Amino acid sequence: MPRLSVVTGIALVEARRFLAKKSTLFVLALFVLPVLVAAALKHYVSVPHSPRFWVLLAGIDVSPELQGVTGSSLAVGLAGLAAWWWLVVSLYGGDLFASDRASGLTRLVLSRPVTRLEYVLGKLLALLAFLALAGIIGLYSIYAASWILAGRQAEPLWPLVTGLLLAVGSVPLAALSALMGFRSSKPLVGIISGIGIYFVASMIISFGSFLIIMAHGGSLEETALRLATLIPLDAGKSLAEIVYSYHAHGPVVHLVQTGHEEVRIAGRTIALSTTVNLGSLIPLLLVSLPAWIIATVILLYKIVDRADL
Repeated sequence: MPRLSVVTGIALVEARRFLAKKSTLFVLALFVLPVLVAAALKHYVSVPHSPRFWVLLAGIDVSPELQGVTGSSLAVGLAGLAAWWWLVVSLYGGDLFASDRASGLTRLVLSRPVTRLEYVLGKLLALLAFLALAGIIGLYSIYAASWILAGRQAEPLWPLVTGLLLAVGSVPLAALSALMGFRSSKPLVGIISGIGIYFVASMIISFGSFLIIMAHGGSLEETALRLATLIPLDAGKSLAEIVYSYHAHGPVVHLVQTGHEEVRIAGRTIALSTTVNLGSLIPLLLVSLPAWIIATVILLYKIVDRADL
């Protein structure tokens, strides 16, 4: 059994290493930029009072209210951490083990009374804690920027909840990035692999959703969310989106009406649903995400355990 004191000790050392990384400056910039951009745009952009404007800018609602949104105000969201979360996960996941193995530090650590399981768990604990803290601060930054643009915001505790959900949902992508970095002993390979996995998974979800609705019809949003729960490599976005939307709208979400309930694709008329049944997605999510987390962490441990250091 791993010793808690050893795991937490490794996690604390790794946390200090995270803070010393140059990429942390990029994360800090994403904390500050939304507020600065919102303050700069305040006198040039007119946004009606919307107490849930932060949710739209963070992109975590299945059915956001689009009234009063302009390209300029959306720039606030693009300047925030939520828009670049996948990159942050890849940056820190890809270098979780790579630099240590390349420098020989992994061999040095494991020459002491530290097991490989304790080493892996300590590193992952530090990464999860860092991502949780970054997610929470980043979403509160978007919350503050939304307050500047659209007035007093509701649900002050939900940036905290959503930040934790983003961190937990990011574990599969982070673990696979770390695995690729460890195998190559090159942080850049791990980082690029993480980015590649994220975009490939996103493309599979997007194109798969279109193929499914062409064959069976239905809600494109619900189909995409269903695929995202089966392939949870979107850096936690689907987890945060499903949980928040269920909280805000209940088990059935009525989508924003666009006036186009039918579309023509490849010469066929496809009837689109205007609702999303989140109630049917929750059980799938509760099975799929833990299975992916356990599988990717075990795979990462097995690779580290069998490696010749």
